[in-house]
Amino acid sequence: PAFAVDRQLDLSSVQAARQCCRLQVSWSCLFLKAYALAALEEPLLRQVFITLPWPRLYEHPHSVGAITIDRLDDHGNRRLIWVRIVSPETKSLSELQSILE
Repeated sequence: PAFAVDRQLDLSSVQAARQCCRLQVSWSCLFLKAYALAALEEPLLRQVFITLPWPRLYEHPHSVGAITIDRLDDHGNRRLIWVRIVSPETKSLSELQSILE
């Protein structure tokens, strides 16, 4: 987004369900999946304004998410990498976690 949005949510029930699972799915994967499912019902969440070759709104046929990860490279330097996940709404939480790892 072009601007920050701040909301407070009570995620205690999600936290409790998450702790009961054998596989610890990251919060990033949970939020990615939730946003992708919401975008299925609300196409506006899959729209973007692009200017080339002419100005227009484009609606993606599916969600594409990117999660930023802080990793150490082979020389011990910190690097940011981006994991691009196409159609997270069609993947299970365990699949998303596996892709992230």
